[in-house]
Amino acid sequence: MLTIAAIFAFIAKKFCSRKANMRSKRGYQEASQTFPLAHFRRSSFVILAVLCITLTGATGCQKAHIRHDVNLICLNGTKCVLEFDNELSFNTLQNEVCVVLRHENSTVGFLNLKVVEIRNICKKQTLFYTRYTEPETFYQKRCPFMWSWISVKSGAEICTKISGYSMCSNTCAGLACGCLTPFPGCMFFRVAYVPRTPRVYHVFKCASWLMEAHVKMTLSTPKEHVEESIVLDPYIPTEQRGWTLKVSSIKHGHHAILLQRFAETKTSTILVDDNWTAAVKCANAELASNQFHKCEAQHTCACVPNKISVQCVCSSAPVYSQNRTITMLPLRRPHLEISRNNFAVIAIEKDAGVAVLLSTKKRFAIAQQVIDPPCRVLASELVGCYSCQEAARTTLSCYSSRTRQVTLDCSEQSLLLSCSDKNETTNVILQYDSAHVSDNCYYKCGGQTHTLNIRGTLVYHSSIPQHVALGKESTEEHALQMPQLSLSDLRPLISTFKEHWHVALASVAGVGILALLTYLFRPVVLLLLLKFAAEVLQAAVNIIFACLRGFI
Repeated sequence: MLTIAAIFAFIAKKFCSRKANMRSKRGYQEASQTFPLAHFRRSSFVILAVLCITLTGATGCQKAHIRHDVNLICLNGTKCVLEFDNELSFNTLQNEVCVVLRHENSTVGFLNLKVVEIRNICKKQTLFYTRYTEPETFYQKRCPFMWSWISVKSGAEICTKISGYSMCSNTCAGLACGCLTPFPGCMFFRVAYVPRTPRVYHVFKCASWLMEAHVKMTLSTPKEHVEESIVLDPYIPTEQRGWTLKVSSIKHGHHAILLQRFAETKTSTILVDDNWTAAVKCANAELASNQFHKCEAQHTCACVPNKISVQCVCSSAPVYSQNRTITMLPLRRPHLEISRNNFAVIAIEKDAGVAVLLSTKKRFAIAQQVIDPPCRVLASELVGCYSCQEAARTTLSCYSSRTRQVTLDCSEQSLLLSCSDKNETTNVILQYDSAHVSDNCYYKCGGQTHTLNIRGTLVYHSSIPQHVALGKESTEEHALQMPQLSLSDLRPLISTFKEHWHVALASVAGVGILALLTYLFRPVVLLLLLKFAAEVLQAAVNIIFACLRGFI
């Protein structure tokens, strides 16, 4: 308690002596609160160290992107040809690939491929058509040798105009049942499914899913800069501006939800539960809409007849009575999104992987391509965390008199930046494994090599579990994964100890002496310590009130 009070008084004193500095840095402190863990000032960090002793999307190639450098082959003077033939892999963590075009150690352009999404289009297989119905039971007892029950029951002619099924069961006989003969009579009944709305539901399942890879291609050279969206079908080559793209392999995840049935109307589509049963099934939409009574009725009711009536309990329910929030498209799952586009059902997989075979034999006039205007690249202060999935972030700005690209090579990472006279800015994500970062990066433009220092102080966050980062649904895979240790960077703490070794040594010595005195004298020392702590605490409170009065 003595130590805590002393530290508290020290902080309060520092607070008062530096109140002017705090006012000047208020804007910095407010900005630092936007990140979950704000950085400590140097003096505050020393206090915490003593307390611990005394108490027990860049548009280029980053580290996460695959980068290929390909050189132009000049056959005759300025006439050059670019030959490239490689298989590029894309997955959840790596969805972008850069191909950098170079000539004599100069960047003359780049091709950027990004898999935007993997679409699966449902190939429908019709099961049946149906409508929303409610069951009604019509019944009538008939004595032996009497007329048909249908002509007796009031309104029973409706039974011939709506879909349903009829049954009968033996009943009592004789005068007690209202019959003149001793033979048992029959209880005729019909379960009729009366349609309540004209809306027709088309119930279907997906016999197969047709895959499409939606790719964004960005081709940039000093002569042209184009961005195009391409749809790639599996194993079918596609030509685009002299480049040939072909999906050579596909890796799918297993999603049981894609095996379920769907029910669609003109305006919406619903995911149907496996346990749902339709009361009436029609072969086509025409029957369901205009001749519903000719459709096949299902036995979904359990009926118990007695002497005077029939009691039926039906298990069928309307398809839209299910929970719309979890069955109405679009549906979003951690690794799958199912949506409706007109009448098409589309499933976008977030954990799918594809391999694209990219090839070209493109010709260039090198005199038109090699243009190297001067440029300037600036970087903001690095913020974020180290050794974590969130990573560190910085904003890079690049100015050049002409639109161009610049390759920025850092210690372990490379980026391809876009530059223009509008001072293009790019938010990039970088990975580091230390708290204090001072990374010297190099870029070349205007015939010269320039240095850019990216620096900042990063905080420590515990790593995201791998099954969350990779988006795995299976609990079995999660259970089989080995836990990964994530330790914080101790170098800033060690450097603080080295710089303030006398404070650390005095703290350790003070704690040792107090522990020894407490062990030897026990109650007496404890009472003295409590008394001293109370005095120190009172002095600290007085200092704080004095500081507050000074601010007011």
